[in-house]
Amino acid sequence: MRWTCLFLVALAGLCPHPAAAQYKQDPVDQKLNRQRQIAIRYAKSPSGDPAERKNFDDYLTRYYFPAMTRTDETSLGELGDLRFDLFSQFIWPADASLQSDLTAKAYAYSMNVIKGFREYHPAVVYNAVLILGGLDKTYAIEKGANQRPAVPLPEANARLAQIVGLGLKGTFSPSMLAGALVGLERHSRAFAGLDRDGKRQTFAALLAVLKQEDFPPEVNREVRGWLRMRAAEGLANIGVAGGGALEAMTAMIANDDLHLDNRSRIAALLGQESFKLPEGAASLAAAEAVVALASDVAKYERDEANEFEDLQAGVVRSGGPVISSSRFEVDPLEGFLTYNRGALIAQLMHLKDSLTALAPVAGPRSEALTQMAAATDKLINVAKDPRGTQDLDVTLEIDRWAAEIRQLAKPAGAEPEEAIAPL
Repeated sequence: MRWTCLFLVALAGLCPHPAAAQYKQDPVDQKLNRQRQIAIRYAKSPSGDPAERKNFDDYLTRYYFPAMTRTDETSLGELGDLRFDLFSQFIWPADASLQSDLTAKAYAYSMNVIKGFREYHPAVVYNAVLILGGLDKTYAIEKGANQRPAVPLPEANARLAQIVGLGLKGTFSPSMLAGALVGLERHSRAFAGLDRDGKRQTFAALLAVLKQEDFPPEVNREVRGWLRMRAAEGLANIGVAGGGALEAMTAMIANDDLHLDNRSRIAALLGQESFKLPEGAASLAAAEAVVALASDVAKYERDEANEFEDLQAGVVRSGGPVISSSRFEVDPLEGFLTYNRGALIAQLMHLKDSLTALAPVAGPRSEALTQMAAATDKLINVAKDPRGTQDLDVTLEIDRWAAEIRQLAKPAGAEPEEAIAPL
């Protein structure tokens, strides 16, 4: 939830907003706030008393849902908690006789806010889209004898797909598009429970995000990368490589508009168990894209390692040069450089997963991909050994690994590069 709030802040900053007081706020019956615990108990064990049911309904419709439209700083900061409590305290543990009614109330609230998206605060609208994405026709039971998977609410699924389509056209805000993708990615993990239309709509919406070339101008590179990552994760969860899914993911792996980390993460999804890679031209093209990705990763890691070595050769003290790198930093207390092995390992793991997944279907590139995966695994093991290796040992191994990757990425028959002695 903390991550969601941070991302919302980034998205909200993309669009100019009028003053908070100008946004619509539904009337809140503040005195009903005292009924919270009574309402929570009633959701789990409803009585047959009409008066108690009315009090319960009033709490939700006159206090709880309207409270999520308030725009003061404190209320906006509590939106995530209110959304989480809606599910964890009311909908999920609700008695079977109430659960569908609670879902209907939450759906009605969300759609009212979404339809009035120009009137409500962007954070309120984003929160409503996230609620929509969490609604199920049948909620999962993960433990016990009566286990069952989630079945997403069909009308919510249709609305999310619609929001994605309109978001890509710029009709809806980037934050609404992002919220809808969060919901559709969740639905992709419950894909078997969707009806035929739901499956078609979900697949088409996720694919459309990957194939979108021109996003609205306010969607910056970081947000584009995030949107494409969510869409790619959804397609990998569905596990259908056909229908243009593999080709779209391949295009993202080769897309220089994306950060290297995004490209590597999308490539790693090809190794997800649910995503079955076919033999043929599409997988061969994916293999070439991953070979190019490996070369780009090797160049980046080599350049970072070489810069670290150059800085390490001098004296770095507190108050010295400002270091800006995702791979190393100056220890604020001791004043010496430390290498970020965790970030290196994460990048290499993504690369290795994609190389390993594609090697069996890479045709003439299979052997090269297999050797790249083995070389990458060796570097990962060196980086994972903080006691047996110094940071400079790791950077030397990065140099050796990068040279090997560059050689393996060349067409057959190319002249080998001068080898760098291994550790």
